[in-house]
Amino acid sequence: MEENENLYQVAAMRNDDKSNTDKKIINQHYLVLKKLKNDIKGEVIKCFYIKGLFKWGLCILKEGKRGAYVDKYDRDIRDRILWQRELHSNLTGKLRLPRLLDSFEADNSYYIAIDYINGKSLASKRNEYGAKLWNHFDQHENKAITFLDYLLQLIDLLERLHNEGYIHRDVNTENFLIDKKDKLHIIDLELSYSISKHSPSPPFMLGTFGYMSPEQLACSLPTIKEDVYAVGATIFKVLTGIDPIKIIDPNSNRTEENVRFFISDATLAGNITNCLLTEAEGRPALSTIKKAIEQYKSDIEHVTPSQNPQTNHSISQIQLKETIQDAIRAISSPLMADEYIWFSESALTDGQNSEGRLDKGYYLLFSRGMAGILYLLSVARKTGANIDSSQPYIYKGIELLEQGIINDTIDLLPGLHFGSAGISSSISISIQQGILSPEKKFSNWIETWLTRSNDQLNFAHGIAGQGMAYWLCHDHIDPGLMKSHLKNYVDLLLGTQEKDGSWIRLNSQNKKEKIPGFANGVGGIIYFLLEYAQRYDNDTALHGAIKGLNWLMRQSSSNQGVLSWNTRTDREISRWWCEGPPGIALVFLKAYSILKEKTYASFARGALYNYDEKVVANNLSQCHGISGLGEIYLEAFRTLGDRQWNERAGWIVKVIMQLKQVDPHYGTYWLVQKAKSPVPDFMVGCSGVVHFLLRYCNQDEIKFPLFS
Repeated sequence: MEENENLYQVAAMRNDDKSNTDKKIINQHYLVLKKLKNDIKGEVIKCFYIKGLFKWGLCILKEGKRGAYVDKYDRDIRDRILWQRELHSNLTGKLRLPRLLDSFEADNSYYIAIDYINGKSLASKRNEYGAKLWNHFDQHENKAITFLDYLLQLIDLLERLHNEGYIHRDVNTENFLIDKKDKLHIIDLELSYSISKHSPSPPFMLGTFGYMSPEQLACSLPTIKEDVYAVGATIFKVLTGIDPIKIIDPNSNRTEENVRFFISDATLAGNITNCLLTEAEGRPALSTIKKAIEQYKSDIEHVTPSQNPQTNHSISQIQLKETIQDAIRAISSPLMADEYIWFSESALTDGQNSEGRLDKGYYLLFSRGMAGILYLLSVARKTGANIDSSQPYIYKGIELLEQGIINDTIDLLPGLHFGSAGISSSISISIQQGILSPEKKFSNWIETWLTRSNDQLNFAHGIAGQGMAYWLCHDHIDPGLMKSHLKNYVDLLLGTQEKDGSWIRLNSQNKKEKIPGFANGVGGIIYFLLEYAQRYDNDTALHGAIKGLNWLMRQSSSNQGVLSWNTRTDREISRWWCEGPPGIALVFLKAYSILKEKTYASFARGALYNYDEKVVANNLSQCHGISGLGEIYLEAFRTLGDRQWNERAGWIVKVIMQLKQVDPHYGTYWLVQKAKSPVPDFMVGCSGVVHFLLRYCNQDEIKFPLFS
């Protein structure tokens, strides 16, 4: 276990984005405008350069630090930068790529300066459409044609590169830029290989996981077929938004099955599958792939789409329950734990290091860590699932937690998702289900943790979530104490409510903001007030909740019945449970269940209509992905009685079942977010996926996470 990120790292988890240098001018000619990338290998910097009266403009500086990223042949990142200089020099004018402007050495680093292309990466362009683009392809809608044109340009660029005698070896959506005229430019030639010169020798290693062929992973002599493999992976990523590593299984025929499930065009699906063959000789020529894309483009323009037979199959309860049981086995195995201690994707990094290994962290929290896994196991046991293999992991986690309490080495925040209220809730529920014995120490911990002061108001971190935890832990709290604290929370929330019905929070820049979302905004506060009003028949709390609901309704905008709200976060996260429409729908569903006001039901539907009936997304998690959306669909079905929401949840079950992976030794798992390795966490890992599947199978027994 790494000393700097141990089990007791449970405080607020933020990744400081500090640069290694504060230089404003590099080598006298380059004024730093923005640092685009900063890691141990070197920075990528947007600059304004002045080298003469008529020689000035925007550029990109790529740095290679001496001694960084040394391979076993004693080559460091500077050697890769020098190789890129040669490639840009040789290929300028022969295909669309940034022009080499300059190269120089400064401060123990080597730099190349290349033209700045004003545009976006193919990845960024694809992300703008999110989960909806897959349906544009599936339903033969014109928006899909733009991306097919991008793919045709991509193949044309690679054919030109190959004709010049080079293999790219890192083809993916990040390494192609789209300019303002919708033209693609090839970038990041660091791993490229010259066929005629057999250079570099040996080839530089690694690439992008999910896009690297088996022979590239094995460091074999490069061939054009490496790029063909990556083209197939890139086409799949563009059409579906799903990372190709999630569907590739070299040990069975599931790769083809997965591709055909998501790609309705049989010819194109066949070509993608052939690109991803383990045997290089079976992969098609780029010209063959181009013809398949051109035909698909023509079909979109002229042919009515037909139903993909691969998506029609039903999944039995037996299949689901077997998968759930196998996934529980995998969660408590060396696949997701070290020496009986569950690990997570580190919250202090992007989770993946340059070699593709998981950067691990060890946490106690509900969102990320032991508490969330314990909650899932408690729910699973309630449904009759076997969790015996998890007991050693549970005991080890509790033992380490107790050691931290005794040694005073735990610095817990008080909140529900990221603090002691969430840990208390999970311990309480595990005692209810007989996983932990009802020892006095647990009640002492719970009472101490729940009664801690909290200066935040929201659901994930603040008193709204902390208040929900009291009801989950009622067996361990004196009723009078609980009632007193909950009343104080309600009084504080109503006392800080703005006249317009909202609440203000301070963001990470210490600026005031009003956000509608559930986890960190107004939505979660309203939910707590509604729950309090319902439990205690309290008109004052209900009035405050209604004021908040009215504010939420005023903040919405409607487009043909689809409701949206402005959020503070990036597009991907703001679409989901944490900050986006699904969490807001949850609030209106609660309001409708209490007040039976049809307007609230209408707003819940409008929020959920943000998503196509058949939604496909790369993120499978509770917090930022389709498992959380599926949970809210089930809540909508339970509250409104409309079967469409259960059917939508059933489609998500199909997608999740299609994307499962099976380790021959440890069982079923999912690559839930971006990490290339599975993690067991609840809000961002496999436990949350399993909870959704469990709830889909046991809708009468299991409720929304942490709500009852």
